[in-house]
Amino acid sequence: MLQAVRTALEAVYATLSDEQKARLDSNLGHGRFRHWRDRW
Repeated sequence: MLQAVRTALEAVYATLSDEQKARLDSNLGHGRFRHWRDRW
């Protein structure tokens, strides 16, 4: 199940623009998604 969630999150992340990805990975997005990706 965890793999399915990861796959879904990666698919959503792949559809984002560079600006949206940068915002998620920055302090504005609290870096939450980046940390999830790094841990998996």
